[in-house]
Amino acid sequence: MRENTEHLIHQSIKDEKSYSSTTHAIDTIAQEIPQMDMKEYPIPSRYYKDRVTLLPVNQSKYYIYWEITDETLTARGIDLNTQELYFRIYNTKGMLFEFSSPFAVSEYFIKGVFENQKIYAKVGYMVEHTFQELFASQSVQTFSSQINLPAPDDEIWMRKGESWSQLLHSSIEHLEFSGSSAKYIKELERLRYLNKMSQSNESSSSHHQGGNNG
Repeated sequence: MRENTEHLIHQSIKDEKSYSSTTHAIDTIAQEIPQMDMKEYPIPSRYYKDRVTLLPVNQSKYYIYWEITDETLTARGIDLNTQELYFRIYNTKGMLFEFSSPFAVSEYFIKGVFENQKIYAKVGYMVEHTFQELFASQSVQTFSSQINLPAPDDEIWMRKGESWSQLLHSSIEHLEFSGSSAKYIKELERLRYLNKMSQSNESSSSHHQGGNNG
C-alpha cells in the first residue's frame, strides 16, 4: 500500500499536465445541469411621465432629476431647440437657486449650503422674462451641522441616578427625532451634557454629606 501511494504521488508530480487535463467528476456533473437563461432588464432612459425629483446628497450637494413629456412640451408650446427649461429651488421664504437646461430628460447636481430648512424645486419656462411654472417636486428637509447644547442656566428635569441608556431610550421614545440624523446627534449631545451634570451634582452631594458627618 505504501509503495503504491508513493508511486501515485511521483506519477502525479511527473505528469502534471496529464493530471490537470483529466475531467473531474464535479465538472462532469456541472456540465450535465441545464443552464438557466439569464434575463436582462435594462433601465429605461425615460418613463414618459412628467416629474421633477429633488434629493439631498450631503450638506452642500443636492441632486435633481427631471423628465418633461413631449405632450407637455407641445401643450405649452415649448420648443427645446430654441428654448430652455428653467429650474428654481425654493424654501419657505423664497427662491434660493436657479439654473436652466435645454434637455427634456436629464439630471443636475446643485452645490450650495441650505442649512436646516425645507426646500423644493420648480420646473418651468420663460415667457417675456416671466417664469411660467410647469410643476414642482416634493419638499425635502436639508441637513444641519449645528449642535445646540443647553445653556448653564436652563432648567434640568431629570431624576438622579438615571443611566445613559435610560435617558436615551426615553428621549427617542417620547420625542420626534425622525427628520434627520443631525437631530439625533443634537439629542445625544444634550443627553451627554445632562448626564455629566447629574454625575457632577451627585459627586458634590456626596462630598457635602461626608463633611457634615465629620
